[in-house]
Amino acid sequence: YRRPYVALKLAVSLDGRIAVRKGERTFLTGDEANREVHRLRSGFDAVLVGGETACIDDPLLTVRHGFDPRIQPTRVVADPRAKLSPDASMLGDGSEAPVVVFATEAAPAERVEGLGDVGARVEIVPQGGGGANLGKMLERCWHLGLRSVFCEGGARLATALAREGLAQRFYVFQAPVTLGSQGVPAFEGESSTPEGLGWSSRGEPMQFGPDVLITYDYQGG
Repeated sequence: YRRPYVALKLAVSLDGRIAVRKGERTFLTGDEANREVHRLRSGFDAVLVGGETACIDDPLLTVRHGFDPRIQPTRVVADPRAKLSPDASMLGDGSEAPVVVFATEAAPAERVEGLGDVGARVEIVPQGGGGANLGKMLERCWHLGLRSVFCEGGARLATALAREGLAQRFYVFQAPVTLGSQGVPAFEGESSTPEGLGWSSRGEPMQFGPDVLITYDYQGG
């Protein structure tokens, strides 16, 4: 089966957390790191987020900050129950970047139809552990002509892709803040570091303003 090249990106605190508390949008990194994210985004065919992240953050997922990609990456949402609002910013921003929502049979038909009515392409994939079958989702991405996918969260989706050996690279932006024990951990379960999930860092960490980017490649768990 052919699948796209997948890179993961997370912004984490010094104590390995991604949000102040569950369900709360948290801005961790500064302008220079955010600009680098847009530069990275511009090199991929698609930008992927989980349905929960799409609902909490309501992101546009387009390339901005002065970068001019050869194509605007397709916006992909892994959204098993089609919870994405038809009023979501990415569906009404007038961008030529397509929106593809991957739902499962568990999604109510009226939600699927509602997303189709506002211009999203809804693809139904089999269910998998905790949501959509990610391997099948990526195979469908390949069939849609998407050869590279930049996954921008959330943590659950990133961890699942890493655990299933479906991602090849991991960009971790570390912000000089701590969020404390009530914060949402970046990696669910025991493996609380990329190394614990079978990744090894490559090259030197790079500084973007106050934030540090560490890049990892997958070595197998």
